[in-house]
Amino acid sequence: MVQSGIDPHGDSDSISRKQHALNPRDIRALTREKHGSAPIPLSTAAGPSERVAMATTNATDAYRAARERLDRQIKQIQDLLHAHANKQQADSRNWGFAGDLGHVVDVLNDAIEFLGGTRETT
Repeated sequence: MVQSGIDPHGDSDSISRKQHALNPRDIRALTREKHGSAPIPLSTAAGPSERVAMATTNATDAYRAARERLDRQIKQIQDLLHAHANKQQADSRNWGFAGDLGHVVDVLNDAIEFLGGTRETT
């Protein structure tokens, strides 16, 4: 991008506008080459939590669906922690397993604090 400023002596003839290296037609052509003729989406698809809310007709149903999903995830976390403990027992000198759990504790502390609980300090 080429840009020049105002002349320090106040000469208005020396003011120039910003000029782009590519004109808009060139930019559109490059965009079509990369993305084809289909329009470029301006927003991403709805995330999982938004899909739950949109798939239901009222807030109670959306809450119930989200809660069921959360309960499944908590069960999955428990199963994964059990498998993680088995791996740690097989490689008990590896400090990485303790680090993994420290990270999980940090993430869960964020969730607990978000829900109104108190962050664990130790």
